Amino acid sequence: MLDAQARPFRGAAIGAIAGALLGLLAGPLGVVTGFAAGAGAGVLADAAGSALLDGRFVESVAATLAPGSAAVILEAKEATPFSVDNVVTGFGGKVMRHALG
Repeated sequence: MLDAQARPFRGAAIGAIAGALLGLLAGPLGVVTGFAAGAGAGVLADAAGSALLDGRFVESVAATLAPGSAAVILEAKEATPFSVDNVVTGFGGKVMRHALG
């Protein structure tokens, strides 16, 4: 199932937890610093992802999914135009392309 619901603080929460855990290596001050830096990075990552991914494209992908199937949305820089296509179709998958911008 493709999850396209808005979760405004999900990235911040994940970033904060990851940052705090990494900060454990530097002691109490590292935990606080890691928590804050991770939360900020999570918010920025969520904002960037929302800005680049067109909602209509996500809806079109979701509409093609059969019950119990999954979709992977990725950004890739390919050496040749069909590098990703060959891998995905080799596993029985379907490729849908969308230009970011």
